[in-house]
Amino acid sequence: NSATLLLQTINGCDSLVTLDLTLNPLPTAIISGTNTICIGEFSDLSFILTGLAPFNVDYTDGTNNFTVSLDINGNNVSSGLPISHYPLINTSYSIISITDANGCSNTGSGIADKIVNPLPNITINGSVGICLGDSTDLAFSVWNGTAPFNVTLNDGTVDSYWLMDNNGTVNGLPVTVSPNNSTTYSLVEVTDANGCWNELNGNATIIVHDLPTALISGTTTLCEDEFTPITFTLQNGLPPYNVNYNINGVATSNSFSNSGINTIMVNPSTTTVYSLVDITDANNCFNTASDSATINVNEKVNVTINGGGDICNDGSQVTIDIITNDSTFINVTYTNGSDTMTLSGIGPFEIITNQAGIYMITDVVDIYGCIGTYSGNATITVNPLPLAEFSFFPQPTDLDNPHINFTNASFGHTTAIWDFGDGTILNDTISKLLHTYNDTGHYKVNLAISNPFGCTDTISYTIIIDPIFIIYIPDAFTPNGDNINDAFGPSVYGIKEFEMKIYDRWGKIIYHTTEKDKPWDGTINNNETQAGVYTYSIVATDLKEKPHKYVGAFILIR
Repeated sequence: NSATLLLQTINGCDSLVTLDLTLNPLPTAIISGTNTICIGEFSDLSFILTGLAPFNVDYTDGTNNFTVSLDINGNNVSSGLPISHYPLINTSYSIISITDANGCSNTGSGIADKIVNPLPNITINGSVGICLGDSTDLAFSVWNGTAPFNVTLNDGTVDSYWLMDNNGTVNGLPVTVSPNNSTTYSLVEVTDANGCWNELNGNATIIVHDLPTALISGTTTLCEDEFTPITFTLQNGLPPYNVNYNINGVATSNSFSNSGINTIMVNPSTTTVYSLVDITDANNCFNTASDSATINVNEKVNVTINGGGDICNDGSQVTIDIITNDSTFINVTYTNGSDTMTLSGIGPFEIITNQAGIYMITDVVDIYGCIGTYSGNATITVNPLPLAEFSFFPQPTDLDNPHINFTNASFGHTTAIWDFGDGTILNDTISKLLHTYNDTGHYKVNLAISNPFGCTDTISYTIIIDPIFIIYIPDAFTPNGDNINDAFGPSVYGIKEFEMKIYDRWGKIIYHTTEKDKPWDGTINNNETQAGVYTYSIVATDLKEKPHKYVGAFILIR
């Protein structure tokens, strides 16, 4: 295009000038780039420009104004890179003006809103001491950012990953750990739901206390009333310790101030088992224990002696009893006042003796060497015997003179009982007496005496009362088997010796006997003899050694 200009000087002179004009369009600028960023991130501004580059663009964030030189692509002329900002808060960028290379200026349009999300920030706490095997919660506090959070946690060896909510929990549950060793859990990094990342540096240290352990020892055998040590070996953990244990199933406990070996003295009265149950240390760490120690107690053997009594000096013996309260093998030493003796074995014991004295126990030791208790005593008194003796006359005698004189020659007695053997008993200590027998026979006369101690003696003699001599000789017999007069022989009493001979009619001896109870049965060599007259000769010697001879005849009837 062209234009005619009227130029007039100050002097009033006019002049017409014709100019050729070039009309350039006004430059335009549109700003954009609305997006969401994390605090500290750069975000590009986008400029759409028209006109002749380069452009001088003035724009503002509402607080600060900026001037930049841009190329036709909206990039920085110097670097060729987009214009970037890292706002710390939500910021709106708008254009104030644009001037292109032709010097043409114009206003701009558009807004670039930068939504700035804060960096997520999470802290950790929960440093605590726990016992080995226990677990504890790590506490996380969320200070900035949008849930859920991807949190990286390191335990000093490996990373672990947790998806946390605004409360610092995982699915509403705290993060629970159960380390085997003392462990420091360190926060490494976090990314929130906006993709904002932040490096973290908080940590929590979990001190893992070793569990205390307990062992018990002291198994042994001892005597009742003796003391013995029970040793508790306490290790790990932190003293003081409280140890629970059972004594024969009965619960008890004890506190120990030091680790290592701790000893208590015990004196159980019976065999006792000390069984560990558990141990708790100063960190309140608890551990079970299963060790045990058994104290075998040899209970005291109690021995009692009794028995004894009065005996007579006739070889009689009395029993002394030594009674024990159990079946332990023991050695019992006792004395009778003069001698000391020892019995070994399992009681009870019996001492059967006739030795006088006061018997007392002096010592009791069992097979384990434990000394027992003892009590009692037994007294044996040996009393003298009386001596029984008596004499008598006449002897032998018969019913012509059945009167016997007895003389008691005993001594040391206070009672005397006579038994004359014929049913007559006499309790009398007189020294001389006379007894008459009413029949023949052999009579055992017994004299029993006793003294004040109850000791007795007896003596016996046999009294013989012989019958008066009597003989009857029949004059016939009938050996026919009817058990009446079947044999020939005399009936004789009061004899000492006997002989009978039978003769036939010619004087031949056909039967001979020296036994009065064997009459002739009428046979010769088991053959019957004839009926008829036979003769006999009989010699009978009485009890006074006087022979009586008889000769005669008799008839055998068939």
